[in-house]
Amino acid sequence: MGSHLVVSKVMRGLVTLGLVAALAGRAAADDPKAGAKQHIERATAFHQHRHWREALDELNIAYTLDPQPDLLYAIAQLHVALGACSQAITFYERFIASKPTAQREAVARKAIEICKTNPPPPEPGPDDEPKPVPVVVEPKPGPVVTPPPPPPVATRAPWYRDTAGDVLVGSGMVAGVVALVLYRSALSDLDASNTAATYPEQSDLYDRAKTSRTFAVVAGVGAGALVAAGLIHYVVHDDREHGGVAIVPAHGGGVVTWSGGF
Repeated sequence: MGSHLVVSKVMRGLVTLGLVAALAGRAAADDPKAGAKQHIERATAFHQHRHWREALDELNIAYTLDPQPDLLYAIAQLHVALGACSQAITFYERFIASKPTAQREAVARKAIEICKTNPPPPEPGPDDEPKPVPVVVEPKPGPVVTPPPPPPVATRAPWYRDTAGDVLVGSGMVAGVVALVLYRSALSDLDASNTAATYPEQSDLYDRAKTSRTFAVVAGVGAGALVAAGLIHYVVHDDREHGGVAIVPAHGGGVVTWSGGF
């Protein structure tokens, strides 16, 4: 692997030398085929960015326009960079057949020997470079916010569990029945006084009717008051087990709640 790397670097340097030599020869010859020079310049730019295939295409076009021997050597080197040593040997041999200097012929023959005995792997292109691994920064956890507890559900005690209210309403109903009995008795005595045989009997029945009516009115008023008091007590009575005043924690303070029972 180490020898492959050294050979690859040497060959890549030779490609650059070949391209420069071709440019120099082209400028010195002052050939009217100026298009070849443009393709050589493009090939040089592609080579600098390791676009081997594109550089090879440009050199093939340049050689077609202006068949310089140095281009044969550069084309052979690009075949090596692409991992095609068999094609590279063909162009190396064509370059040797063009009668270069002894030093350059020796370099080409050394390249042929390497291709035959220990062909280097393809040169990595721009798409083969390892891409940077993105660094993922996890967000820092923020403060833990504990939501406030839900407010307590106030349950109201049933009305029949209010003893005081039951007593008040029951007493009012009893007083109402008494008022009704007294009122009917007053009406009965009043009717009887109209048919009494004697005046004393009539006067006595009339007084009894009047008294019964007075007690009936008092009992009726008392019955109404007792029933009303009982109903009010049902509404506002405080059952400590199922209701009452509570302070519920909330954001920035608290909420006061009240629940009663029916």
